[in-house]
Amino acid sequence: ININSDYNQELKNKSDALYGYSLYISKVREYNGNGMSVKEAAIKALDYCIENDVLADFFKERRNEVVGMILEEYTLEHIEQRTNRMSRKLEALTQEVQAKKAELQAAKDEIQAKNDEIQAKDDEIQAKDDEIQAKNDEIQAKDDEIQAKDDEIMRLRQQLKEKQ
Repeated sequence: ININSDYNQELKNKSDALYGYSLYISKVREYNGNGMSVKEAAIKALDYCIENDVLADFFKERRNEVVGMILEEYTLEHIEQRTNRMSRKLEALTQEVQAKKAELQAAKDEIQAKNDEIQAKDDEIQAKDDEIQAKNDEIQAKDDEIQAKDDEIMRLRQQLKEKQ
């Protein structure tokens, strides 16, 4: 049940204890929000409630216990709020890291695609080079054949000259 100052007014009107506690907590928050430490705010809120006869007897009897409880509650609340803020920041950072990882993976994929394209072009060039080499080998073989025939012709001419 939420008994903060703006909630469950009907319920608080039926119980002096709930009303008094709610008023006390709202005063602690008010004073703390105006720059007082939690301990100072807790003590000033107690003084306010006692002066205005809000749970005065209870607060007089249990002053130290109430202040100690508020300090503990505020410390736990502060830790919880800080933990929640840190969790939200961690979640945001995790999402940011995941987004960066996705961007990095996309860039890697793009680079891989370009590398594959370059490899395909290199393979194509190698095939053309192999084809050219085969043609050069054919030409060389034809040149060697022609040279051999030229040498044969020269030899035959020489023989013919010698016979004449």
